[in-house]
Amino acid sequence: MIDRTGSNDIACPELIERILSNPEKGRDLRGSNLYGADLSGANLSENNLGQSNLISADLSFANLNKSNLAKADLTGANLYKADLTGANLYEAKLTGANLRGANLTEANFRKADLTQANLKVAIFHKTNFTQANLCSCQFKKEYKELEISSKEVKLKGVDLTQATLTGANLTGVRLTEANLVGVDLKGANLSSARLINADLTRADLLELI
Repeated sequence: MIDRTGSNDIACPELIERILSNPEKGRDLRGSNLYGADLSGANLSENNLGQSNLISADLSFANLNKSNLAKADLTGANLYKADLTGANLYEAKLTGANLRGANLTEANFRKADLTQANLKVAIFHKTNFTQANLCSCQFKKEYKELEISSKEVKLKGVDLTQATLTGANLTGVRLTEANLVGVDLKGANLSSARLINADLTRADLLELI
């Protein structure tokens, strides 16, 4: 029987073993307690993990292709180089999560909380960040390294307060109604970007392209 307690007790080893030993698509794991679970490299493709407790879980290199993580708690989770292609993370909590090098192609982060998440070297292609909280997120620091596909990443109403976007390529990106308070945009390319009603209070706009 799946543990759906949602508590912060460490996930039961039997549940983790069952997930790792029997990789299959379409499993219903909604509301599971996987707090601190080691699921590195696990195949969770198309699994339903909605509302699950994945706080501090290790999902590095995991296959989460088209998985449902809506309203899941991934606070402090390790998603290093995880494949989240087409995954649904609507209203998921990813505060302080490590998404370095993760594949976020066509993933849905609508209304997700990514405060202080590490998004360095992550792949953004048709990713939906509409109304997501990206406050104090870590992006790539070097010039011209952050590439966001023009007109394909949805950032309407996104909260990027104090995010570092130094040298980011934001050509044609739609940032309508975005919160860009205190954002570091030094050397960023905002050519043809849409900033209608965006809040750029205290943003660093030096050397913009």
